[in-house]
Amino acid sequence: MSSLMCESVEELRNKSLEKGREEEKEETVIRMLRTGRFSLEDASIASGLSIEEVKRIQAKYSSAYKQA
Repeated sequence: MSSLMCESVEELRNKSLEKGREEEKEETVIRMLRTGRFSLEDASIASGLSIEEVKRIQAKYSSAYKQA
């Protein structure tokens, strides 16, 4: 395999891993907020996301849940 191809494969792998980590953080926030026992700040600390991102996830989850 060429060096360029190896770099491309490695880049795709890294992007995939990062996407998985971000999805797991989002799922953590959703699980925490769903219980009603945790604040936005708690979810932010546990997930490592900013309060703004937790609020975005909360809004996304709330609107998706209302549509169901």
